[in-house]
Amino acid sequence: MIKIHSTLRKSNLKNKRVFVRADLNTNQTIKAFSKNDFRLKNIVPTLNLILKKGGTIILCSHYGRPMNQEPELSTQHLIPWFKEQGFTIGFAATPEDIQVLSEQEKYSIIMLENIRFFAGEEACDLSFAKRLAACADYYVNDAFGSCHRKSASLTVLPTLFTKENRSIGLLVENELRHLNPLLTHQKHPFVVMIGGIKGATKIPLLHDLLPKLDTLLITTPLCFTFFAAMGKKTGKSYTENNMLSAAKKLLIEAKKQNVTIFFPDDFQVTEASFETPKKIHLASQLGPKDVGISIGPDTTDRWKQKLLEAKTIFINGLPGNPQYVETLESTRILLHALQRISGTTVIGGGDSISLVNQLGCDDVGYLSTGGGATLAYLSGQVLFALTFFED
Repeated sequence: MIKIHSTLRKSNLKNKRVFVRADLNTNQTIKAFSKNDFRLKNIVPTLNLILKKGGTIILCSHYGRPMNQEPELSTQHLIPWFKEQGFTIGFAATPEDIQVLSEQEKYSIIMLENIRFFAGEEACDLSFAKRLAACADYYVNDAFGSCHRKSASLTVLPTLFTKENRSIGLLVENELRHLNPLLTHQKHPFVVMIGGIKGATKIPLLHDLLPKLDTLLITTPLCFTFFAAMGKKTGKSYTENNMLSAAKKLLIEAKKQNVTIFFPDDFQVTEASFETPKKIHLASQLGPKDVGISIGPDTTDRWKQKLLEAKTIFINGLPGNPQYVETLESTRILLHALQRISGTTVIGGGDSISLVNQLGCDDVGYLSTGGGATLAYLSGQVLFALTFFED
């Protein structure tokens, strides 16, 4: 468990340039994120505090996984959102441009170009980090969704500031305050629902999380990787064949740890495309062309009961697809069940938060800005980017 408090409230930021590393990445194209601005809204309290204390903000985030400087992934597309919130904001294509804009004193926030456009970022390059450090007097990490990763702006740049001139932001502080009880005081039964893709990330972390769990619900499409590992039918459903061995190991370890794993017994399926009619098939009746896109009504009823019995719940991946309303009935039922429980619920992951917002169920529990980072933290992994701020 990490015990950190933000020192921003006590810091003298007047006339200081404050470098804020945020995670404003979403699961949508950057030009169409207005309906999924959860992470942007959650960074605002930190920005407001810095501005109230007289600081100027250099705002930095990655977006997507660009291979080159792809215009559609430029953080310049985020500028209108911040203007709509009342911020005066400029755009810097390079760290050196920040220096020029800072001297003009026209903007309260300067948005840096997508940090992953610069080769030095993911290479953890010290010289690149020094270019960033030259732009600021104070460093703030408020990028909880990326704190499990190593990069120049997250794990090199903070070392170039003294302890008095670096801090976590209010978003990270809030995340830790809500997640720490799940590490130290989780009540049982503890139920985890996991789905989505990225099995290469999620399956190893689930392995580490098993000792804390009672029940694991594995939903679409991740469940099909486990089906393939068990020799069951998957049709044309999304399967990560490179993760079959890891899936088998997780099943064996779960049995040793007395963790009960539930897979869907029935699915909502289409044939080849999401555009084709949706049908309900038993898991044992999946045809060679069937694509499982959500869980069926029988599974929904059984899983709803498991959630209602739980005292602690963590969700990283819900069934259904946000772009197809007809796939979301099971999700709606499960979220409504969560609204009725008296225990602790934490939901993380971009797609899951998008579904919660889309279905108007924001009161289901704590919504985390982290996906992989939240899962990593709860499973006991080190959040590399936070090791510089521990009390």
